[in-house]
Amino acid sequence: MKRSLYAIVATFFLTFLSSCAQEHVQTPSEQGAYFLVSHLKEASIGFIDENSMTVTSLASLPTVWEQIIKINETEFIILSDQTRTLSHFDLHTGDVTPLTEFDDMVSDIVYDAHGTNLIVSYENTNKLAWISLEGEVMETVTIKNGANDLYVDNDRLFVLNADEASVDVISLVSLEIEHTISVVERASGMFFDGELLWVGGHGPTGELNQSVVSYSLATEQEEERIPIGLMPIALGGNQLEDSMFVISHGNDHLYKIDTSSQEILKEVEVGHNPNYLHVDEDYVIVSNFDSHSLSVFSSDSLERIAEIDVGAGPHVIVSGEMK
Repeated sequence: MKRSLYAIVATFFLTFLSSCAQEHVQTPSEQGAYFLVSHLKEASIGFIDENSMTVTSLASLPTVWEQIIKINETEFIILSDQTRTLSHFDLHTGDVTPLTEFDDMVSDIVYDAHGTNLIVSYENTNKLAWISLEGEVMETVTIKNGANDLYVDNDRLFVLNADEASVDVISLVSLEIEHTISVVERASGMFFDGELLWVGGHGPTGELNQSVVSYSLATEQEEERIPIGLMPIALGGNQLEDSMFVISHGNDHLYKIDTSSQEILKEVEVGHNPNYLHVDEDYVIVSNFDSHSLSVFSSDSLERIAEIDVGAGPHVIVSGEMK
């Protein structure tokens, strides 16, 4: 009788631990392409049907998903619990499985598709870590200054430190710093067009930035400065088409720029306090943090396709597919 009671208790305890270890999110039941959008003002994730550009569902979460890193159409890596917990999310099953918990808060995380690993920067230590998709730390590198933003382009890692107004360019082969570039004060957002590194940002206090600035890796000096809306904070683009997109959250505008001619091709108004930019072959989507909406445009013409009400504080946008 005692052994049977112990067995029941043990089974209950293991079941309880298992339920704590894995969460479940209600995902769309219909097949097709979707956009996923996380919310910072409330712990939830929205699913938007790409064909109709409507919200099909909004699922509550136990904690806010600060970052969503796309691995493929159905698998994602989630950073949550105030940027301390790394989890795996399966879009098909809705399962969220914890991978690792960090001792320090993470300031940014990117996916190196060539190395099939994650790279994280820590908020309070000058360290970068290379982490497998299973959550195992494979390599750590100490850098001179901390990192606010990370950006991967083929075999290079760009590490931005806003406080020091600098970008370190690290070889993903040798893990050595190849270049250090002084950039605009309180910089934010990076895009490498194949030749030049473009950077935005808030600029110095009392003299806010109204330009995106390009820098040469060879000379480590400023090359071009394009006047644009107040405080451009997020950049993205397509190297093959010489196109770059920039959102300025000081004047609520989105810009399309030709990086070869350094011309602004078009500008459009978006919602209030845009904060995140998603760019793919067909669409440019902007999260409007204080308007609780997404602005959707054609990446080719920048024609407005839709304005989607998605709930409080939308942030990260990624694409996925229910097959």
